[in-house]
Amino acid sequence: FREDIEQSEAQIRKYSDHMKTQQEAKKNRVRVFGSFMPELLKKINDAYAQGRFKQKPRGPFGLHIKVKDPKWATVIELAIGGSMTNFVVNDTHDRSVLQELFRSSCPNQRDWPNLVAMKFRDDYYDVSSQKPQSNHPTLYDMLDIQDNMISNALVESFKMEQCLLIESSEEARKLIVGHAPRNVFQAWTLAGDDVRDRGAYSNDLSKKSFRYFQNDPSAAIEELNIKVRNLREQTALQRQNRTAVEREVGVVRGQYNTERNKQQAIKRQLAAVRTSIIELDNVEDAPLLDATAMEAEVQDYTQQLHNLEEKLAEHAQKERQYKEEYEEAGRVHAESIQRDSSITNKLEELKMKLHEGQRNSTKRHDVLEFVKRKKKTAMDEKKKCEREKKEKDVEINGAQGMAQQRCERVASARPAKDLEQQIRNMEIRIQQGTRSNVNVEDVSRRYHEAKTKYEEIKETVSKMKSFSKRLEKTLNDRQERYFKFRKEICIRLKYFFVMNLSQRGYTGKLDVDHE
Repeated sequence: FREDIEQSEAQIRKYSDHMKTQQEAKKNRVRVFGSFMPELLKKINDAYAQGRFKQKPRGPFGLHIKVKDPKWATVIELAIGGSMTNFVVNDTHDRSVLQELFRSSCPNQRDWPNLVAMKFRDDYYDVSSQKPQSNHPTLYDMLDIQDNMISNALVESFKMEQCLLIESSEEARKLIVGHAPRNVFQAWTLAGDDVRDRGAYSNDLSKKSFRYFQNDPSAAIEELNIKVRNLREQTALQRQNRTAVEREVGVVRGQYNTERNKQQAIKRQLAAVRTSIIELDNVEDAPLLDATAMEAEVQDYTQQLHNLEEKLAEHAQKERQYKEEYEEAGRVHAESIQRDSSITNKLEELKMKLHEGQRNSTKRHDVLEFVKRKKKTAMDEKKKCEREKKEKDVEINGAQGMAQQRCERVASARPAKDLEQQIRNMEIRIQQGTRSNVNVEDVSRRYHEAKTKYEEIKETVSKMKSFSKRLEKTLNDRQERYFKFRKEICIRLKYFFVMNLSQRGYTGKLDVDHE
């Protein structure tokens, strides 16, 4: 009973929302496509006047469509009704601007209309070559579409020029199932059947609510009102039945307990009588007792015992009856508990999915924060390396200035060993010159100058090698961090791309060519 009542209440809420929408649509037809739609259309007009759109978005689709024959209205809404709130935009720029307007007009993202992006043109698609050769009208023929871009978007989405409208379900099945004619994609019947080459699918139109192509919302409002009243009466009856069953279960349980207590009391009385009979049988006959009186007393006790046994049998039969009723009530109660348990399990599964989604969202947020920290670290490292490079450039320029103060810069490709050998040769020549009356002071001065210049050059070369190694290590570290950063950015880009496709019902992947 609880599950039936919950389903009825959910259906009442659904019909009430539809009835409220129809009542609002009676005053303003735009509200049929959403309570936020009038405000959204005003914002679109203002944004277009401000030049934020390259081309003004067209929509919602249903606002620009009329059904030529009212008898096909419900079937056509069944076929393409899911796209009646859609908008068509010129490019991705206009789509981004329109999504910003969606965000300000409708906070709940699940209620946002779908967007179709296609390049705007001034004419309708020419579908004459794609229309089937048939006496039956097509879905495209039955619609009066006042906007060419909405017409083109519906042609691309539903192949309306290849959808036939056939009144008879039997005729549609004979014509299409298993051998569809050329240029026939599917057919719809007045009964709501979807007929295709691979088979036919039936739809119960009485269980569906239609709102987009209703000429007079009053009839739809009255129909929804009747459904709501019927469902409320049905819910009230179900609640009464549930209360009656619970009351009956309580009564049966009380009767069962009462009869059980009576049966136990009778068993105790019977045990007491039997005990009395056994005690009387064991007592010896007293010489002064009257035998006739004793026999009468025995007969009296025997009669009482017989009456008690009959009452015990009667109460046992009542006990079995009440036990059966109690078991039946327990079975109904167990089924109710089982339904409650099933609903509880479904609720727990939904809670687990919700927690899982929250954990995934937190994990993605942590990954994003990690990427941001990595990016900041890499930028700090880059700035640090640039500062070190500037400091080393200053040191090199200072060392070169000091060297140029002592002597002019000499370009030489000779290695250090050759220079050391030259110095040793000069020392030998100095010693030989001393022995041969050479000016030793002049030679010594030249030697010390050459040696000082050599040591300065050697120290400068050593510093340059050390700086070159540190610079090479810094550049390698920067390159490695850049590759890691680029990898994280690619992963994030692929994730957002897949999520965007998933939100629109598509699948795909993104490959990045860094070349």
